[in-house]
Amino acid sequence: IPAGDVRSLDADPRDPQIIVAGVPTLGDHSATIVRTSDGGATWQTVFSRPGGGSYQASELDRCPNDPDRLYSAIGSAIITSGDGGATWAEVPGLAGAAATELAVAAADCGVLVAGVYASGIFRSGDGGGTFQGPATSGLDMATFAFQTIVADPTAPTRLLATSHSGLFVSESGGDVWRRVDNLAALPVTALAVSAADPSRLWMSSWGSGVWVRDVGDDRPWQHIGLDQISRDWIAFVAPDPFQARRVFAGGGTLWRSLDGGICFELTQGISGNPLGTTPHPTDLTT
Repeated sequence: IPAGDVRSLDADPRDPQIIVAGVPTLGDHSATIVRTSDGGATWQTVFSRPGGGSYQASELDRCPNDPDRLYSAIGSAIITSGDGGATWAEVPGLAGAAATELAVAAADCGVLVAGVYASGIFRSGDGGGTFQGPATSGLDMATFAFQTIVADPTAPTRLLATSHSGLFVSESGGDVWRRVDNLAALPVTALAVSAADPSRLWMSSWGSGVWVRDVGDDRPWQHIGLDQISRDWIAFVAPDPFQARRVFAGGGTLWRSLDGGICFELTQGISGNPLGTTPHPTDLTT
């Protein structure tokens, strides 16, 4: 694996020996994607393009109904793979655009929503062949800089986007947005929902810890107390996509909950600063 921050990991749900990782490399800031087919014993570089800063390959999105199809926003384009991450190619739409975040619709892998730095939100209905946009209505921010875009797996037109200006939600597939009032100006680092528990949304922030909200609940977002996660600066939160109620959060170290966030415990053996987790699809202890 080249020297750099491993920003994203994605294991093939059909074969946990196959894992794809996004690595913005040090030095030339290349968008680099590596892949293993032997559970991590050896890795091969399957894509690399220099330039573009720390957003390069920081997120991998796998189509829920077509596991061979993956996408990644690499800061200068959007790339896709149709063979489980073995080979990659740039999509024609948004060529040369500063695409930093991407969401894939749960019901249709051809529907993509991309966040483009300093421009706004763009939407494709043909797998990235063409994009419409930018959509900026309701995105009340001085500079369009997105941290995360997430598609609701239970509602095809509902999207959530985070930035250093807080959390925004769209009920129109990304055409019109509104800010979530009680989370304005919150520097959000991650927004996640688990396919195993799609009714619960998780959010981490840099300076205000971890938050959770149940879909359909009239209550605002609930903050996970410092008695559970004793740190305000959290790099990510990751609900397990295979095991409901298991949640990980990282920032300087790693916390784990096995009861949906009621209680968190500090894990052992983690050094450095964890930036993400990926669970084994069948072995729930790994």
